[in-house]
Amino acid sequence: MIDSLAHSLDRMEGLVPLYALVGRIRLSSSETVVTAAEKVLAEIVAGYARPNLTAPQFQEMAIGPRDQRQADPLAEFSRVCREELRALGARENFPRTRKQQSPQ
Repeated sequence: MIDSLAHSLDRMEGLVPLYALVGRIRLSSSETVVTAAEKVLAEIVAGYARPNLTAPQFQEMAIGPRDQRQADPLAEFSRVCREELRALGARENFPRTRKQQSPQ
C-alpha cells in the first residue's frame, strides 16, 4: 500500500504477487473477506495512478490530526479477517487460546 502511494507503477509484473495473494484468499476465505481483499487490491492499483506523496504528506497521513488523516485502507480487511478467524475458532470448538492454557 505504501509503495503505491510513493511510486508510480513502472512494471506491471510488480503486481503479480499481489494478484496471486488475492487468488489464494479466494480459495480459502469467505465472500466477505474476498470482497475486502479485492477492495484493498483496487485501492493499491489506484494508488499507483495518483501523484506520489511527499515525505511530509506521509507524515501528515500517519500522525497528523485525526480529522485530516486518510482512512486506513486495510482496516476493513483486517476487521473481516478477525471476524472470520473467530467464527472458524467457534466452529471448530477449539480456540487457539485453549491450547495454550495449562490443565487444572
